[in-house]
Amino acid sequence: MFKNGKPSTHIRRELEVAKAKAIQGSYVLFFRCSAWTRRHRAKLGLATSMTLVAVSSFGVAPLQKLLHPIFTDTAKLSALQALLTSIGGALLGATAIAFSLVLFAMQVNVERVPHGLFRRLSADLRLLGSFVSSFLLAVTVATLSLVATSQNVGAVVFVACLCTAGIVFLFLSAYSRALLLINPAQQLRIAVARAERDLRSWGKHADRATLLHEAVEAEATGPFPTNDNPRVVFFRANQGWDAVAKESMDHAIAYARRYSEQGDHDIADVALNAVLAINVTYVQVKGRTFFGRNALFDSPLSTDGFINKTLELLRHTFRIGLSRGDERQIEQTLQAFTALVGTYLSIKYPGAGTSRAHPHLAARYLADAVQELGGHNMPNAMMEGLRLMGKAAQAFLYNSEPSDATSLTQKISTLSAIGAVKSGHEPVTLVAFEQLATLTFDLLRTSHRDIRWAAEQLQLNVFHATKFVLSLQGDSSTFDHSAYLAPYYSSTSYTSLRAKLTQLVNAVLVLEADNQDGRRVVQHIRIWSNDLHRYEKDLLLLAFAHKSQFALDMLQWITGTTELLLALSTAQTCDESSSSALQKNALWLISTLTFLPQDAETVRSLEAYSFSELLFETAQSAHKYNCPKIVNALVKQLVCWAVLAGKHRNGFNTMESALYAAICLQLAAGADMGSVVQPLTLELSKPNGPEEEIRSRAARSMAQKACQALLDTFEFSSIEKAMANADRAALRSALVQVANVLSPAAADVKQRPVEP
Repeated sequence: MFKNGKPSTHIRRELEVAKAKAIQGSYVLFFRCSAWTRRHRAKLGLATSMTLVAVSSFGVAPLQKLLHPIFTDTAKLSALQALLTSIGGALLGATAIAFSLVLFAMQVNVERVPHGLFRRLSADLRLLGSFVSSFLLAVTVATLSLVATSQNVGAVVFVACLCTAGIVFLFLSAYSRALLLINPAQQLRIAVARAERDLRSWGKHADRATLLHEAVEAEATGPFPTNDNPRVVFFRANQGWDAVAKESMDHAIAYARRYSEQGDHDIADVALNAVLAINVTYVQVKGRTFFGRNALFDSPLSTDGFINKTLELLRHTFRIGLSRGDERQIEQTLQAFTALVGTYLSIKYPGAGTSRAHPHLAARYLADAVQELGGHNMPNAMMEGLRLMGKAAQAFLYNSEPSDATSLTQKISTLSAIGAVKSGHEPVTLVAFEQLATLTFDLLRTSHRDIRWAAEQLQLNVFHATKFVLSLQGDSSTFDHSAYLAPYYSSTSYTSLRAKLTQLVNAVLVLEADNQDGRRVVQHIRIWSNDLHRYEKDLLLLAFAHKSQFALDMLQWITGTTELLLALSTAQTCDESSSSALQKNALWLISTLTFLPQDAETVRSLEAYSFSELLFETAQSAHKYNCPKIVNALVKQLVCWAVLAGKHRNGFNTMESALYAAICLQLAAGADMGSVVQPLTLELSKPNGPEEEIRSRAARSMAQKACQALLDTFEFSSIEKAMANADRAALRSALVQVANVLSPAAADVKQRPVEP
């Protein structure tokens, strides 16, 4: 344990750990005590004062014993009475002067606040109470001269000292209160506290009125909430019950505008938070008295004046910031709109099928404000606005029906085009696709069962946004499609949709069969992938038509997503029906590659993108997940691709490479070469096929490959690696068989080197 008189390393570490825990515990205790002291400051101060007075009162008897012999002399007693009179008068004058200065200084500092708030601050009860208390204590000191005798001189001196100390304490308290009142943040807290206190008071009145109502309705026990009709009647009978809250909200908005204009955006942020706090209390107090919009009829009660006023005040604040070019004020106002969406989503509407009118209204104000930014040179504010729109859409996904988020997703997809048409706004497109990718991922994880409509609309919005960007900016030198569409379509980014889907699928694969969350995710991905092939085919063809590098992203995304669907079809939480549907969707998705153009330039581009490798690796994944239909489809596609590449005299030995891939897939599946030979024979028999020279060259290459005793296992190509690991005899037979189909004459020349 000890070496050279010193503790061992283990003992020292234990001591350090114990010391760290002790220090951490002291910090925790200190912060808890500080928090408790702040919460109970007034009570603690009163208790401390009373304790000090009570303890000090025990000193009255000793003080009387000490002073009684001195003040038995009438002259000394008269001097004491004169002293008390002088001190009392001085304290009266000091009280008047001090509080005049304090009130004057405070009113000068708050003279520019709204009139109603100025009146309340100038008549602050605590400040005026300190003045009245100081005046009364000063009068008490002066009055003590009338009752002072040698018999009670101890008590008189004690009370005089106590009153003097109390006056000094009240002076300091008034000074601190005045400093607090001229703080704009404190002024806003006072306004919010007044509004909340008034709203809760009306809430208590409504509760009592509801209890006294003859037709009190029982609490709803069904799956859908009902309106609190007695409460509705009470609030309609007391028009103007929210007047104090509206006044406080006007004061907060005035602060936000004034301090934003002065550049003090911290206070402006506090003011907008005050607006949100008032709205939160308003929604809580009003309870189940809100009405939504029904598809069959519209109720006049669905319009709420308080909410309309809030949104209009914020819209005017946004317009003011926009006119001054104040991006900070604009962003703060957009954040307030987003927070209101979340606040109004907590409203419980009656019945089923009722539209959430108020959160939708707030979301529309937010979307219109962000759209208005498109006409101004404020890309940063617009990017923040798109992020906030995505956040609001997420709030709808988590707290409402998924279909409620479709209006915001449509607006985000529309605004994504601004980056493509307006110079300097390219990052706007990037942020828009970040939000669309995030919303797609969140939709697949949502706890709601029915996402069909939301998934269809979201896919359609992504399709239109991507199509517009690709159509408008065909020249990749001026607009990098791959970079700005990467959040959704990139296969190399760790934050893209495909990366997130990979993590989600891997998480589902380890779940047990009875896991309900896993079952729900499988169903959601099944629904989402139903129509995926339709949109991705059009985008793929458009990318090749505009010769965009984004075509490679589309190829990788299609093959990668196909692999994810196949992997998910093997999950334990995936039933037989869902497994079949996922494999069918995967087949349709990978089949979109058969619609690629067949011109020479497209073929060169595809080979530059390692098209054969992509098809082969996807087929290997299909074989791994036991999906023979997809393997057969990809084998046929590889054969067709080999003939097409040979037709255009591709210089990368694409024809041989694609046929090698098809052969390896058949060998891995343990099938004969019929699935390779038959489509190859059919394709070669068509007019305008590969020339005899190309076919002979490929046949000689395959024949020579069959004669090699050993293949290199350290190839970078996945096709070459598969050939090196295949059974040599079966591979040699398959190569000879396919070579004979290409050119029987060339296949017989086994030792002749391949011509360059």
